[in-house]
Amino acid sequence: MLRAGATAAVVLAITATASPVAAATGGVNYWGYLFGRAHLSPSVMPIPGTVVQVASSNTTLYALTATGQVYAWGTGTLGQLGDGGTTNSSTPVLVDFPAGVSIANLPTDVMPNAGALAVDTDGNVWAWGDDVHGVDCMGDTQFLSPVEVPLSHVTLISSASGHALYEAGGTLFACGGNSLGELGDGKTAAHTGPVAVTGLAGQTVVGLYSSSQDAYALTASGALYAWGGNAEDELCNGSSVSDSDVPVQVPFTDSAPVTQVAAGGSLATNGSLLVGLADGTFWACGSDTFGQLGDGGSTNRALPIEVHPPAGVIYKVIAMSGATAYAVDSNGNVWAWGWDVEGQVGNGVKQTAVLTPLEVLSGQGVTQMSATAQDVVAFS
Repeated sequence: MLRAGATAAVVLAITATASPVAAATGGVNYWGYLFGRAHLSPSVMPIPGTVVQVASSNTTLYALTATGQVYAWGTGTLGQLGDGGTTNSSTPVLVDFPAGVSIANLPTDVMPNAGALAVDTDGNVWAWGDDVHGVDCMGDTQFLSPVEVPLSHVTLISSASGHALYEAGGTLFACGGNSLGELGDGKTAAHTGPVAVTGLAGQTVVGLYSSSQDAYALTASGALYAWGGNAEDELCNGSSVSDSDVPVQVPFTDSAPVTQVAAGGSLATNGSLLVGLADGTFWACGSDTFGQLGDGGSTNRALPIEVHPPAGVIYKVIAMSGATAYAVDSNGNVWAWGWDVEGQVGNGVKQTAVLTPLEVLSGQGVTQMSATAQDVVAFS
């Protein structure tokens, strides 16, 4: 997810069987744009301890270890590193949580624009960095070290350039900017404190996903709901003109439940969606300007269409950034396609668009990915 005007992408992915360098340190792989330079192919970033989860923001990258600690690296000028300072770091630094706080999970899809969120083992949310538009539900404030968000019993979080979603105690809340209805409360006024998303009462939300000005929720029944901007058909409901300030269900011609969701879009004009169903099929809709839907073309889709992996490949994990898509196959190899002007695809070259999936990381046993946009950085 990316603020207006930015074009880069970030990807993170954890490896089950790491390279010799990563084996000693719990390292992860990365590629993309970091500190003003494009990294066109995957490289290893050593992380102290055993990494169990990775996450990405537009400026900074994060790794959660088995001991509940979080390491951050990248831009720190707005407090994104969470270490109490405003200095950038090209190596991982420990996020400074209060004594006794142990982190349980990070929002893989994804962090705020220039800040971060984390859920601790008690269901409390911690935030640090730049609280642009009030995505941390505490006003437009900057925090150099983690502070507690005013919500409890949180199980899921997702954020993007100017809004955030929180599942807390069975209710879905949103905070932040709302110009296109991305908070889902039936209005378009911004909220610096929590506001309940409407229209999902009685349904159990099991997944939350965000892009620049869109939001998505997956329910326990396998239904997918979308709200926010629809400039590029990213609500995927057949309407190419109407934004929605309340959740609307995404229709599929396949009746199998939705099991995976990846939301893409760094601007109001490039939103897209990649979805996996329980029967093993994959579907895509929204913007396809750079081939990010993976159908071999570049035509926007207002309704989900089925897209196919390369012959013999089975996708197990999917992710999307601004206008680039990623998948991990059943052998732990990473595939990428779409926008590639800063090396987001990770195949060693810069291209405007890659219309069909390319294998960019092999033999690393990747199990998890996180992708975002701006200050292009990608990790596996």
